[in-house]
Amino acid sequence: MSAGDARLEAFAAYLRHRLADAQMAPLAVVPGAPAGGDHADGEVPPGADVVLVAGAPGPGRVEGLARATGLSCRLAGPDFALLDRFDPAAVGPVPGGFDVLAIVTTFNESDIVAALVERLVADAIRVHVVDNWSSDGTGEILAGLVASGACTSERFPAAGPSPHFELEALLRRVEEIAAASGAHWVVHHDADEIREPPWPGTSLRGGLFAVDSFGFNCVDHTVANFVPVDDGFVAGADLESHFEWFSFGESPGHFLQQKAWKPQEGPVEMASSGGHEVRFAGRRVFPYKFLLRHYPIRSQSHGEQKIFRERRGRFSPAERARGWHVHYDAIERGSSFLGDPATLASARDLDGALLLERLSGAGLPGNPFPGEGPAIATPDAAAGEGSRATPGAAPGGDPGGAPGAAADVPAADRPAAGRPAADRHVLRIQSVLHCPPQGALERWARAVGQAVRAQLAARPGDEVEVAIADNSPSPTLDPDALERLRWSFTGTGLRALHYDHFADNPGHGGAHNRLLAGDVAGADLVLFLNPDTCASPRLLLELLAPLEGAVGVVEARQLPLEHQKAYDHATGDTSWASGACSLYRREVLDATGGFDEGSFFLYCDDVDLSWRARLAGYRVVYAPAAVCFHDKRLSADGAEQPSRSEVYHSGLARLVLMTKYSRPELVAPQLEAHRDLPDAVHQEIAAEYVRRRDAGLLPAPVDPDHAVGDFSTYSYAPLRFDYAR
Repeated sequence: MSAGDARLEAFAAYLRHRLADAQMAPLAVVPGAPAGGDHADGEVPPGADVVLVAGAPGPGRVEGLARATGLSCRLAGPDFALLDRFDPAAVGPVPGGFDVLAIVTTFNESDIVAALVERLVADAIRVHVVDNWSSDGTGEILAGLVASGACTSERFPAAGPSPHFELEALLRRVEEIAAASGAHWVVHHDADEIREPPWPGTSLRGGLFAVDSFGFNCVDHTVANFVPVDDGFVAGADLESHFEWFSFGESPGHFLQQKAWKPQEGPVEMASSGGHEVRFAGRRVFPYKFLLRHYPIRSQSHGEQKIFRERRGRFSPAERARGWHVHYDAIERGSSFLGDPATLASARDLDGALLLERLSGAGLPGNPFPGEGPAIATPDAAAGEGSRATPGAAPGGDPGGAPGAAADVPAADRPAAGRPAADRHVLRIQSVLHCPPQGALERWARAVGQAVRAQLAARPGDEVEVAIADNSPSPTLDPDALERLRWSFTGTGLRALHYDHFADNPGHGGAHNRLLAGDVAGADLVLFLNPDTCASPRLLLELLAPLEGAVGVVEARQLPLEHQKAYDHATGDTSWASGACSLYRREVLDATGGFDEGSFFLYCDDVDLSWRARLAGYRVVYAPAAVCFHDKRLSADGAEQPSRSEVYHSGLARLVLMTKYSRPELVAPQLEAHRDLPDAVHQEIAAEYVRRRDAGLLPAPVDPDHAVGDFSTYSYAPLRFDYAR
């Protein structure tokens, strides 16, 4: 591969990810014209499934590689060729009984719906239309098509028109239809789309049969948004013939279009992604994308009608609050919907100069997958990025969704209800913000994403979601920033990202408790992870390893300042677990009631929760192999530099903790010591404690026998070493 050829490097990264996800042989990359002539023998590792010839192939180059490898070449562009095991001609003609069902969703598509149904029927594809109570005559056209036997249809909701367009409910209905269809393949199809397989001359049905024969059960798509350059389109005209000029999708959702699949015996879920991604156990996505020709706007008048009069006012306020349906927000009245061919690409290049982009979306602006967008990693780095598990897209009703702060990301093999089975986990990672520095949260998310990817690669039955509480005076994340954060998890397999702003600032434990109260996924494990940490790639796997028997809490090792408290090197047992990075069984949180937010605003809430877990019969263990970096402020000589706020809250929390764990004999001298110190912050600590005491606001004493409470050192546990010495 030529150095600096970003397109080919991005394409190679895409293929590596897809082949790894499908558990196929690693991608083989060979140059287009090797020095010294054609040396095909021995160039390609034995057993290769896909070979990328990077660079314009020299004369006889592809033929020589085909002879040497037994692979065929059906796809080649000006600067690359692919040899693979995916020859649709080799699988034979499509059997008459191969049943493909297109589930077409419509609202006010009277100018194109009949032509779409006729196109699909001509390909021997069965069609079922779900109409969202169109008001432009679409329903009457569908009635005629149903009467002729061309398709079946229904209106949704069945009870009658709803005041708002509820996308998730509509997609749940699509899931139901697909599950009951008995079809070999299902295509979730909007009315303003045309789908094509990657091989020229192959029909959609033929392409799906080939993919099925190759052993895959899901198809992704590349979106080409076709743009009118004049007002010449008339109802019933052929979309493909009329529209030549397009641009590839540029929002993150355009790069996640897994909308054709083979129905499964188990659950299949797509609604929580806004229809962008179908998820099920054992999913194998075909490495090459099909093409999704998208015709959302057909003329100036159609754009004005669709956006300003038919769409904007119908979108569900509840779904918009989740960040859905925001893709038209930036379009103002008076905008032109007509494009300039000089700024667009021609459809004639889709099988030639733009074939690479068509097959993969690689190298295109907006591609969020690591190594596959314009900011290209080296091929070696891309190969080390691991699986390209796909997390979802920002829903919007059109293929690309649009910029938005979609909260939910789908999960594979979602349980129907209740807690997960014993051999799998639903993990919820929670973090609490308060005015984080610029870039800190993005760094946190990148590291968490790596750890999630590693966990799901090793434990594909698990599910992981992230919930963020923001205690800042004003939201840290606006919708655009939340969307960028959400897409930083692209490629990890994360099922959901939740964000809540708590303007009243309930404190560290209080915010975690509120997040837990909003858990609807039935998480059986909760990781408390500070936003000023950076997770190591194996953090989650190493935290899961000790979870057996009575172990209810697992603490990670923090660097560069490791907690100096002692632990049993044989069992891992320790006094308490730091809330900066500790994993809890959900049953522990249920048994203890979570953090004592009424007593502890910051600091010692984690000590208290750990001790109450131990009082409830659970073990707290330390896992030194589970590593995270904790960004503590250090002086030039490596000593920790606590802020004034840290001094105040930690000092007050220590007094409250002593009170709660039945150590009044320790409170009095500690209180007196604060009063004697000259710094005003210590006077404030003493005054606040006395105020709470006199107002009856201190917690009731527990642990009268001192079974768990340990005040032998300033770390509430015996020390392995002492930073102060």
